[in-house]
Amino acid sequence: MQNKIKFALRYFNYLIKSKYYYGHGIHSPFVYQFVRSVIFTETKNKALKVINKTVKKYKNNKNIVFIEDFGAGSKTLKGKSRKISEIVRNSSTRKKYGKLIFRMVDYFQIKNAIEIGTSLGIGSLYIGISGKVQLHTIEGDKSLYKIAKTTFEQLNLSNIIAYNGEFDKVLPTVLEKINKLDFVYFDGNHKSKATLNYFYQCLDKIHNETVFVFDDIYWSKDMKFAWEQIKSHPSVQVSIDLFQIGIIFFKKELSKEHYLIRY
Repeated sequence: MQNKIKFALRYFNYLIKSKYYYGHGIHSPFVYQFVRSVIFTETKNKALKVINKTVKKYKNNKNIVFIEDFGAGSKTLKGKSRKISEIVRNSSTRKKYGKLIFRMVDYFQIKNAIEIGTSLGIGSLYIGISGKVQLHTIEGDKSLYKIAKTTFEQLNLSNIIAYNGEFDKVLPTVLEKINKLDFVYFDGNHKSKATLNYFYQCLDKIHNETVFVFDDIYWSKDMKFAWEQIKSHPSVQVSIDLFQIGIIFFKKELSKEHYLIRY
């Protein structure tokens, strides 16, 4: 109960401080265009129907899997045995933010991407459903990995390459296969030390147009600390805080600025 109260207070604080609603008051042409064309716009694409159908299938699946969680765990699901329907309702990428990620991938014409934390593969689908992106996605738990991999195969998404193993061990191997990173979705271990470690590793592969997205930046005081460290890093030019997710840009031509946007 105490953690829920603290989380609610963090959200209330975000609502009070957030501004630039629908882009008003943003002086950077790049950020203004991104806010208007990507954040506050509607997604109309047939591919999303495939994702919705997959989510519905998961929600109707009452099968139980046994989870070996290497990260910070779940706020709502306790114990190692969980129904697939419960996992998709509580731990998968929410539709609102999934569609936003889908729009980002399309808007920036992402080609090479990494996802840290596959879970059931919903976030992976929002990134790779178009087939135009080569996505390397890593999941620590073997049961979730198998389910997600089966889904990718059933949808003929050979562009999504799934890996099973601890992030610390698998991420360096994946990074060796990529010359430059266009997009990284950090949605795995919700601990500051781990998150910062993955961030620093991925920095070696960035270029001027790279985009990083961090999920659950207000998950805990510890994750909020990680987000503060990330957005203040010398390589980061622009950061956008949407409460649920944080977005990072490295474009050197932009002035260093942090945007807290109500979403």
